[in-house]
Amino acid sequence: SVNLAIVILNYNGRIHLENYIENIISHSKGYDLIIADNASSDDTLIVAKVFQKQDHRIHIFRHEKNVGMAKNFYSASQQANGKYITFLSSDDEFKQKNYIETLVWHLEFHPSVGLCHSINILHDDSTNTSLLDHSFLRAKALYSSVPINGRKVFLLFALLNLASFGGTVFNT
Repeated sequence: SVNLAIVILNYNGRIHLENYIENIISHSKGYDLIIADNASSDDTLIVAKVFQKQDHRIHIFRHEKNVGMAKNFYSASQQANGKYITFLSSDDEFKQKNYIETLVWHLEFHPSVGLCHSINILHDDSTNTSLLDHSFLRAKALYSSVPINGRKVFLLFALLNLASFGGTVFNT
């Protein structure tokens, strides 16, 4: 069975997609990769299909019309199988080798934990500057010792943009 579903949420992200797929393939094992395309008008599907022919773990899910980020997030999560799920936007990437495996290891070691998140580095291509993403601080009310509904937390990540969900691994 698949241990992890990695979902790339994409809209006209062809410029980065090839590098990100290669990055995931080289860094991760025991996964399915789902490319959730939100009606892109660029060559995203061509790139995705080339990789899909080479690797049976790659799946393409495409909306015929743009449904917005939150609905693409939700629809993609419905396509995923596995014990864990993580998301990347079409302009995200994992820089640290074994990053995903490290987060999954923590979730395996602490089975009562519902998600594992790190501080992300945001890069602005137009100014070539980077900064730490502290958006998770807006969601600190969700991080408590009082049990809360995991599905609610999961959906709130995308719907309310409580924290950058790129690189967050969720226990399904």
